[in-house]
Amino acid sequence: MARIISTSDWDNHKYSIINQIEDILEEGQYNFESEMKAFNLLVARLIASSALDEHLTISDGNYDQGIDFYVEYNNRLEVFQCKFAEFQTIENSNKPLSFDDVGVVDINNAFNYLSKKETQKKANSDVSSLKAKLQLNNFDSVDYYLVVFGTLTDDARGKFVDIQNTLQSDSISFKLIEWDDIVEELILQTTVPKQIKSTFNIPDQQVLTKKDYCYAIVNVIDFYKAFDDYGWSIFDLNVRSELHNSPVNSDIVASLTHMKDMKNFHHLNNGILIFCDNYSLKPKDGPSKIGISNYQIINGCQTVRSIHNAYKKILGDPSKLDAFENNCFVQVKIISKNNQTKLLMDKVIVSSNNQNPMNERNLKSNTPEQKQIKSLFENLSGNKWFYQRKDGEFKSLRKLPKVGSFNFKVSLFKGEHNTYRCIDNKDLAKSWLSFIGLSHYAIMNSDYFKNDKLYELVFKSKPNHRLQEAFLKNSPTSMGVNFSDRNKYFSFDIRPSAEEYLLSYLLWLFIKGYSTKSRENRKLALERAVNKGILKADQEGKIISAQEEQANYVIKDSDYMVNNIIDNAKEVFLETFSYVLAKKYGTGQQIAKKLINSSSFGELNKSPKVMLDNLVKSHENILFSTYEFIRYCLKQLYFEIKSDYIAAPRRKTYLASQDFGKKLKDKVNESIDSGLSEYNQNWKKLGTEFIDSLPEIK
Repeated sequence: MARIISTSDWDNHKYSIINQIEDILEEGQYNFESEMKAFNLLVARLIASSALDEHLTISDGNYDQGIDFYVEYNNRLEVFQCKFAEFQTIENSNKPLSFDDVGVVDINNAFNYLSKKETQKKANSDVSSLKAKLQLNNFDSVDYYLVVFGTLTDDARGKFVDIQNTLQSDSISFKLIEWDDIVEELILQTTVPKQIKSTFNIPDQQVLTKKDYCYAIVNVIDFYKAFDDYGWSIFDLNVRSELHNSPVNSDIVASLTHMKDMKNFHHLNNGILIFCDNYSLKPKDGPSKIGISNYQIINGCQTVRSIHNAYKKILGDPSKLDAFENNCFVQVKIISKNNQTKLLMDKVIVSSNNQNPMNERNLKSNTPEQKQIKSLFENLSGNKWFYQRKDGEFKSLRKLPKVGSFNFKVSLFKGEHNTYRCIDNKDLAKSWLSFIGLSHYAIMNSDYFKNDKLYELVFKSKPNHRLQEAFLKNSPTSMGVNFSDRNKYFSFDIRPSAEEYLLSYLLWLFIKGYSTKSRENRKLALERAVNKGILKADQEGKIISAQEEQANYVIKDSDYMVNNIIDNAKEVFLETFSYVLAKKYGTGQQIAKKLINSSSFGELNKSPKVMLDNLVKSHENILFSTYEFIRYCLKQLYFEIKSDYIAAPRRKTYLASQDFGKKLKDKVNESIDSGLSEYNQNWKKLGTEFIDSLPEIK
C-alpha cells in the first residue's frame, strides 16, 4: 500500500528534481548563483514547515557553520544542511549519488555552534543572529535535518545514527532525508488525478445524516489511502500549500503511533471537514461505507498528512498496524455542494482552519475586493487574465478533473506555445505600488496582505490627482506617502481599472524577463575579464583564477554592477518606467488600455513568455527603448553614487531608499533635457530627443 521509491526509479525521477530547480532559478525570487543553492529552496518547499519569507532564512554561504537555511515557526526551529551535486553529475549517474560524512560533520557543527553559549567560531550575520535568538528564547523544539539528493555511505549513516543516539532529546531531534524521500514528497504534491473519488468505512454504522451533510466516524486508514492516491490534490486551494509539514503534525503523529492514543484518536482530534459534489451511503439502510466524489478537504490537511506519516512510521510493527487499520478512527463532516452551501464554503474555510494558522493572503482571497478584481480581469476586452488570489490556485485548477463543479476553462487564459496569462495578486501588489511611485514600500514589505494599510492602498483605493501630480513632479511628496495622511492622496472604496493594474503588471513581467539574470550577469562579467587578460580560464573555458580575484574584478565592472542594481531594485526601475510613460503618454484607464493593446505591449499581453523570447529590439518598441534609456540613465548615475553604493552596509536597503529613486528620475529628466538627439543607439531614433522618439499610440 505504501508508495515505495526504489533505486531503479532513479533515472525516471532525477529529472523531475532538476526541472523543479530550474523553475526556481527562473523565478528569480532569490539570487541563487548555483543549482546547489537553489536546492535549498526546493527542500524548504517540500520538507520544511514553511517556505514563506517571514519564516525562512537562507544562510548558505561563507561562515554558515553548517546551516544552509533555517525555519522559525510557531516557536519551533528547523535547521537544514543540504547536499546536492551539479546537474551534469546527476545526469551522468545511472544510480543515486553516494555522499560521505561531510554532511554529517556539517550538521554536527551546526548543533555545536548553536548549542554552546561561548564559541570563537566566526559566523555570517544570519547564523549569528539565530544563535543570539536561541540564547534569548527557548524554542519548544529544534529539529536538525540532513538532506542529501542521493544516499549516505554506510560509514556516514553510522555516524549520523551515533549523533541521533547521543544528542537527541525530547526537544531536539536529528532527521535524515534522502533522495527517495524528496521524490515521494514531490509526487504527493504534484499528483494529477483523473477523478477524485474515495470510499470510507464507517464502523458500527456511526453516522448522522441530514439533507445536504452528514457526520460520521470513519477509519483513519482510508485517509492514508486517499492521500497516497491523490496527494495534495484532495485539499482545498486555501490550505493546499499551507505549511505542508507543520510542527503541529509532530503532535498528531505522536498520538497516532501510541496504541492507547490510537484507540482514542477520534476524541483527541478536531476531525476533518469535506466539501464534495456528492456522497452516497452504502447500503442506505444501516450504512457501513460512504462514497465521496470530487471532494476537497477544507479543514484537516495536517491531520491527513499526519495520518500518512504515522502509518509509514509503524510499518514494521504488526500490533500497531492492526490497531491503526482496525481500531483508529477520526470524526468527519461531509457537506454536499449546491447553491446554498457554496455561499457557506468561504466562511467555513476561514473559521475552521485554526489548528494551523493560514497566511493572510489566503484568508483574504475571498473578500469582496478580491472577487471584484478577479471579475475585472476576466471581463477585460480582448485577452482575459486569470487573477490568482490563493497560493497555487491556477496550477491546481488546471490539474483538477474537468467534471462537475471543478470544471475550469483554462482555454480562456491560454496564449501561444502553452503559455498562460495568470496574474498573481502578490506580484500585482508589488508592481502597482511601484507603478504609482511607492517602490520603497514595495521593496521593504514582503507581505502586502498582513499590512492592512498597504493592502488598502493596493486593493481598496485609487491614487487621486494629488499623488499623480506629485509623482510627475518627482517631488518629496511622491517619495513617501505617510499612512497618516494617505487620505490626501488616495480615494477609498474604489479601485483602479483592470487596464491600469495590468499595465503595471506587464511592466513587472517585462523587467523581470528582460533583465540580465544574476548567474548570467556574473558569467558575462567574468568572460569580459578573461578577454581582457585580467582573469585566467582553462581550455574548456572554466575560470581558474581564485574566487577572491573574481570577486575583486566584478565589483569594478560597471556593466555588471548596473545589471546587479537592476536585478536588486526592479521595483525602482518599474517606478522610473512608469514615470517615463506618464511624461510621454499621460495616465488613466484610456491611456493604459491604448498601451497594453499597442504593438509594443500587445504580444506581451497575449503570450508573455513568447513575447520575451522574441522581443523586437527597435526604437519603435516602447518596452525595449524605454528600458534601455533608463538603463543608460542608471549607468550615468552609477558613476556618481559608486563609492556610496559599494560602501553601503546593506546595498538592497540603499537601493530601496526613496532618495535613490528620486536621483534616478532626476537623471532621467537631465538626460531628456540634455537632448541625446545625436546619441546613436538602436533604442532611440537618431536626430530626436528620447521622449520624442517614442512611438505614438492610437
